[in-house]
Amino acid sequence: MTAQSPASRPLTVNERTLVQDWILDLVPGDGAAVGNKTLKQRLEQKAELHDFAVTDEDYWSIREELIARGKLQKGSGRGGSVFRFDSSWKPSAQQTAIDEQYNWEDLDEPVSDSPESLEKLRSRLLDLSARNRLLNFSHARSKRFARIIDELPDHLFETLTADQAMRFAPVPEPTERQLIEQGYLKYDEQTGSVSELKKPPTAETWAQLLGIETSYELPTGSESPGDKHADDAI
Repeated sequence: MTAQSPASRPLTVNERTLVQDWILDLVPGDGAAVGNKTLKQRLEQKAELHDFAVTDEDYWSIREELIARGKLQKGSGRGGSVFRFDSSWKPSAQQTAIDEQYNWEDLDEPVSDSPESLEKLRSRLLDLSARNRLLNFSHARSKRFARIIDELPDHLFETLTADQAMRFAPVPEPTERQLIEQGYLKYDEQTGSVSELKKPPTAETWAQLLGIETSYELPTGSESPGDKHADDAI
């Protein structure tokens, strides 16, 4: 007779209860969404320490049970997410350490635009720790946002709220001639060949060479829209 491996046997009643408690511990009570993928990974790590496994079927079954009981709510985001509101919830030292250790890649989608959700988000501004995405935004390269440069925020806002159509205009790709003129490429007149002298410029570097403002600092309120801010390109 052979014993079942942790991954092949169903969870016991006590193990299911333990997983439920872990989920409620890992999902903060301030309305911040936690992605399903990240949450399941954390549960698998915890279960391994207790010599049992949480399968996909186990996770979705327990998740739906908690949602049905009103303990969790469904959120959006890549792969879906969950969130909850608990007025008595306070972040523990352990929860803060987890949030700072892990980059919750799939937690960034807003959970809802309901008044209750917006009020909770407003209250989260009181949290000055690194886990508060409303205050600590990373400008690292990402497919989840597009960086807008060389625009006047107030003028852009007025244009968009006036329902004027606008388009995204990327930084122009440098031509071979421009790269030669800027010292990135070398043209050999004898052979007619072109060789690389240094790595091609990044979009930010090339924008600066073209005279496009790339600073993260917002312009002063005294600046007035010029010709380049009066077009329909963002």
